[in-house]
Amino acid sequence: MPWRSTIIAIHPGALGDCILFGRLLWDLNAPVTLVAGGAKGRLLTGMGAVDRALDFDALPMHEVFSDTPLPECRLPKLLGTNARLISCFAGGNRLAELRLASDASTGSGTGF
Repeated sequence: MPWRSTIIAIHPGALGDCILFGRLLWDLNAPVTLVAGGAKGRLLTGMGAVDRALDFDALPMHEVFSDTPLPECRLPKLLGTNARLISCFAGGNRLAELRLASDASTGSGTGF
């Protein structure tokens, strides 16, 4: 079986927005982990739009905005290493965006 990239998708928004986001994720042809509010993530997993879901509210998402050195943060370990990031979170805060994207872009497991 050929290697398939893994995608982490983050959407903390409302139900309708998450459903529209799910339509985009449906067509990616790669394993997708969705970080969204509990019921929204379960819905999109049940619909087959994503492979698994993590509850946004149960994760330490505040670490994206902190100055804590990345190796000391829990979030990167909880999200795992992924080949690609699609995020509707932390937009407009350049440092937070970079911290969140560092793991997806390098695959090193040293960032978010």
